[in-house]
Amino acid sequence: MKKFLILINGLCLLVLTLISQLDSFKASQNTGIQKIVGFADSYKIWIITAAAIYIFFYTLWPRWLKPHKQKKELIQELLTRINGELFSGNDNEHRITLFEEITWVRAFLRNYWYFIYHLGIRGKRLLYLRWPKYGRYLIINSRCGRRFKKSSTMFRVEMDKEEQCEGIVGYIWHTGLSVHIPNLPDISDIDFSTCRSERNLSQNQRTKVRKYMREGNIPEFRLLRKIHRRSRHFYGTVIDKNEKTWGVLLVDSTANADPFSEEVRKRFNSFALTIGQIIQMEV
Repeated sequence: MKKFLILINGLCLLVLTLISQLDSFKASQNTGIQKIVGFADSYKIWIITAAAIYIFFYTLWPRWLKPHKQKKELIQELLTRINGELFSGNDNEHRITLFEEITWVRAFLRNYWYFIYHLGIRGKRLLYLRWPKYGRYLIINSRCGRRFKKSSTMFRVEMDKEEQCEGIVGYIWHTGLSVHIPNLPDISDIDFSTCRSERNLSQNQRTKVRKYMREGNIPEFRLLRKIHRRSRHFYGTVIDKNEKTWGVLLVDSTANADPFSEEVRKRFNSFALTIGQIIQMEV
């Protein structure tokens, strides 16, 4: 990729050089060269602008991106350390996720990117057909876990309306507190890819799913279907930046027993403070 960008940058410089010498090519008797010169002369403003913009971003973008990349790598290392120190490195059962808040515009664009991405999968495509409701959303910033390190799932948050905050992560964001929710029903045996509504569930499954949605703060069956891993135990706390809620640090577990002892929760909160300090670092 780096070699490709260098090649494009070189081509842009070559194009700018040739555009600056157009007059010397106009005297050529070659029909092909005259056509190229005529085209370049007609669109030279656009060509110069596009090439200059590319060179500008090629020069400045890495300088801006590198410190942000380093910050993200530092956060990722810390999430891995949390898993290693608190959960013996078992990233199959225990998953640590840093969520960040985004605007509705970004959520809208993200939703329809995943709609296009899932065009060939009817069941998945329909999940992204509706516009996301207006508001702010939480998405994955970084994650330590064996599966689903990236996810299309977004959780809506609303400062003044708790009932419009989605998921446990949305509830934590709204309260601004550390929250421990253990022992949700085990619904791992249900194939949600084929269940488009609660009507497709048996009575026993429906009872468990409704309890899971109620205790997990999931208002719609559609949102439950979007979630890739339906864990049983949760613990999380808010991450602040400049005295405002920036996001949420959450650990979820599929273990049979609740793994979040008082000592684990205390140490987890300490790690969360460190992550908050990294988030506030100037780059």
